[in-house]
Amino acid sequence: MVDIMAEAVSSGPPLRVGDLVVIRPLAEIVATLDDKGSLDGMPFMPEMAAYCGQRATVVKRAHKTCDGHGHLRWLDDAVHLDGLHCDGSAHGGCQARCLMYWKVSWLRRVDDTEVQSLPRVAGGDADLLARLARTTWDAADGTVRYMCQATEVTAASRPLPVGEVKQYLWDISSGNYSIWAFTRIMTKAVFNRYQRWSANHLPSALRVHDGHSLNYIQGHGTSTPKSTLDLRVGERVRVRPRREIEATLDEHNHNRGLLIDAEDATWCGADSTVIARVRRFVNDETGEMIEIKSDCVMLDGVGCRGEYWRMCSRGLPTYWREIWLDRIDDQ
Repeated sequence: MVDIMAEAVSSGPPLRVGDLVVIRPLAEIVATLDDKGSLDGMPFMPEMAAYCGQRATVVKRAHKTCDGHGHLRWLDDAVHLDGLHCDGSAHGGCQARCLMYWKVSWLRRVDDTEVQSLPRVAGGDADLLARLARTTWDAADGTVRYMCQATEVTAASRPLPVGEVKQYLWDISSGNYSIWAFTRIMTKAVFNRYQRWSANHLPSALRVHDGHSLNYIQGHGTSTPKSTLDLRVGERVRVRPRREIEATLDEHNHNRGLLIDAEDATWCGADSTVIARVRRFVNDETGEMIEIKSDCVMLDGVGCRGEYWRMCSRGLPTYWREIWLDRIDDQ
């Protein structure tokens, strides 16, 4: 691995939200990768090569990220860039649209006055990357499994205990959250923690809302209904009220296998636009391609904000059953 740290972003002050960077040429990035196509365990994926030479804005410092299963991890020297989602083209057409992780060694800080001169990715570079970055492997059961940043994030990070104070300082100093947003989210977190404690230790007469957390959502059905709108990309929709969504859920908050939780419930009443009909995505834990056989859509700007996950920066888009949505009349 070639050391290019003399010019790397990490040699200066840490990147913050709003900083302008340019993504390094692919040859320089490849020089940072090991024989598995990774840096510190984080793969540089083929889908990322198309952005080499482009400018982008830091949208989140990715020091705190989830593994997709509710466990928070600490990730060193990485950021998310505004609007740069994985298109899944090298991973079986996965439609998860994850915000990609960019190690700071793959970036260079610039300012508005600098003339952009770095080249876009060349065909020869793409061939080199394809040899370095393996995206599939054959499981013992004969199925093809995929490898991507989402499946490898645990290997590229370490566990992050609730009591590690540095994470909260970085939440503010990175610009991920203003002091006011941080205070609001932490106040909700403390209240919800008290609610969980009271539900386990106090008699019902002494509980607030019976110990339920904010945006508590709970289904009660034994079977879940289906109602399709045949939504098309570009159509406007409104997320239905929480009580109406609860009526479509089983006791585990699933509708035909698709989960909705308190984080999702914060979007109830919000208006948005359909940006995709989701039919397949890679399972973060197993690498298996999951085929969605029923109605499922993704909405513009509607995703996990991390407010119920200790301010996770990952910003995963969320999946919606059509029965949870109402079409907005053009009138």
